[in-house]
Amino acid sequence: MNERPRFWLTVLGAHTHLHATACSACPHHVFGCCSHPPPYDWADVARVLSLGGRAHLEGALARGDLTLTRGGLRFATPKRRGPRGKRVQGCVFLGEAGCVLDPREKPAVCNYYVCETALGGPPERNPHRDRPFFAYAVVRELWTRWTREVSRVVDEAYGDTAPAFDDALVTLLAETYERLEREAGLEWARPEPLPSPTVR
Repeated sequence: MNERPRFWLTVLGAHTHLHATACSACPHHVFGCCSHPPPYDWADVARVLSLGGRAHLEGALARGDLTLTRGGLRFATPKRRGPRGKRVQGCVFLGEAGCVLDPREKPAVCNYYVCETALGGPPERNPHRDRPFFAYAVVRELWTRWTREVSRVVDEAYGDTAPAFDDALVTLLAETYERLEREAGLEWARPEPLPSPTVR
């Protein structure tokens, strides 16, 4: 008899992390969701900056692991050999045992998204009923609103010009994120700051 998928939450406001054991055995792709990593939106960048992660982002940009776009950052997706020897595209931060990034460095969607398969099927057939879906929906709603607001602030400041990753942009993003945290009353939910980066 197959063990039912297990899930649990690390609840930290916008930093909430929804875990599921089934992700390591994804039936959809050899690299799971990491085969097509999500955008690293300005709100994601702002969240990482709020935790002291500027050096982490600058290091990834210098190595080419991340590239700057008009809407934020984008992950490199090099090809590497999968479990069956075939070369498959996947996120540059995908290691032998999964993602090598600290959850504090990841785009929020990497922390809160778990597909129906990993959660045991759709709510009506799920042994856990709708509990994991409710947690996902709450964090997604919060983060969607924050993403729109941070993007609006950046667009207002830079217009059609692609911003450089400099002091002006870092200050704008950090201040906007701190305002959103304050307005939502979520300052208490901030995890420990990121440590100094190590060379990957």
